[in-house]
Amino acid sequence: MRLINALYIALLSGLTLTVSAQDSEIQPSENLNGTLEQQFDYIYKRSNNYEIYKVVSKKNFEHLKKSSLDSIRVYKNEINTLNSKLSSEIQERDNLSTQLTSLKEDYLKVNEEKESVSFFGIRLDNNLFNMIILGVFIFLGLLLFFFIMKFKSAKSEARIAVDNLTKVEEEYADYKRRAMEKEQQLGRRLQDEINKHKNKEQ
Repeated sequence: MRLINALYIALLSGLTLTVSAQDSEIQPSENLNGTLEQQFDYIYKRSNNYEIYKVVSKKNFEHLKKSSLDSIRVYKNEINTLNSKLSSEIQERDNLSTQLTSLKEDYLKVNEEKESVSFFGIRLDNNLFNMIILGVFIFLGLLLFFFIMKFKSAKSEARIAVDNLTKVEEEYADYKRRAMEKEQQLGRRLQDEINKHKNKEQ
């Protein structure tokens, strides 16, 4: 009796599974074209229960397998493409980083050259160079002022010397004139004395 019941139950279960499997294979393409998650949900809903198991039709399983493999292939291609783009972007970033470093070095060099001046082959800071130039100008200005003052002093002394020379010349001319007058007077007096002496002798 138990054997008959067991066979009956097994026959009923097999029949149920066959009907359910056939039912699950009806229109598999209608709901097996979504995302993988939708396809899994659809197959799970369409699968039959057998004790603690789910019975899935071969057709649905093959369709899900093909969809999964296609999706994996697509994802792999996308990953490869993204990896390639990432490598390209990393390389471009490295190139840009190298260019940026080079530009920074050039900028620092130009800034250093702008902030300094070559003076007799020596690099000097602009402020120091300006102080040196200012010192040179001040020194030259003082030197010019000194020469101007010396020139004015020499000119004044020359004018005084010329005035003194003129006075001396005038005094000499006056002295010479007086000396000539005195000489003439003495000559006349001498001549008078000679004349007087001659007159006495006669």
